[in-house]
This record gives sequence, structure tokens and C-alpha cells, in this order.
Amino acid sequence: MSTRSATVIREEEAKWERGEDGLYVQVGTELRELARFYRHCDGYPDGHGLHMAHSFANAEGLTGRDWFQRAFGPFMTGEGLNGTDFEAWGAPEIEFEPAGTQHGDLEFLYAVTKRMKSEPTIGVWSIGWGEDYDIALGREPLFEGTATEYIAWMGEEL
Repeated sequence: MSTRSATVIREEEAKWERGEDGLYVQVGTELRELARFYRHCDGYPDGHGLHMAHSFANAEGLTGRDWFQRAFGPFMTGEGLNGTDFEAWGAPEIEFEPAGTQHGDLEFLYAVTKRMKSEPTIGVWSIGWGEDYDIALGREPLFEGTATEYIAWMGEEL
């Protein structure tokens, strides 16, 4: 049987308002969804999650504006796994989906979140059959941290 997972990729962006003096001031931040994808197999934290973590840990420049391309380009092609135990896995078999798409047959839900001026974090949640993603994401995650922290959480070294 396959272990299915979904990944929501989101980025923090500033919210601005025009002040009384006519200048814009930052009034907060909000998370904006960039993409989401479904993975039919290998969705366990020591599978899909570790696959992403190793790929991200091998990437450079993940704090910049082009973090998405730098993180997910090597992940999508499998090149981010060179020199890791996952090298033979190659590119993951994933299906990109429109924002808001939700699968009812998942075991794990991942969120890759990029906050301003920091490297992205990987969060992983156990999700119930037919559970809404927002409800699952509102609970305490099994883990949330950087790629390097994720690898350590799995008991591996870089």
C-alpha cells in the first residue's frame, strides 16, 4: 500500500497600508500559497520529508527572493540528492495541483514555509482520512524546522 502525502508551499509577504502622511507602512505579514502537490507513495517523514530536507540542505541561497527555484528545482530533478542516501531515488513522482485542492486519502501533510529573510522550514503533520488541510495545519506538527534540523530529527547527519 502506498503512503500518500500532500505538500503546501507558502511564502510570507508583507502587508502594506498608506499612512496619513501618504507613505506606505508595513502593518503585518500574511502567508500566501505558492503551490501544492500530491505524492502517491513514499510520503512518510523518513521518505518524502527527508527527501525534501536533503535536497534543500544541498541548495544555496534559500533566503533570497528566488528561494523557490533554488529549493524545488534540484528537488524536482533529483539533482539535489546527489551525494545522499536518496541519490538513487532521483526525481520524485509528484502531481502539482491547483490551490485549494485537498485529498481525502492522505497519511501525512507537509508545509514548506518561507518567512522573510530566513530559510524555509519544513513542517509535517499526521492527517486523518478526509480531514481538512487547514484543520491539520492548525494542530501541533510532528516536526517543524529547517532542512538541517529535519535531517537531525530523523537521526541522520549531513
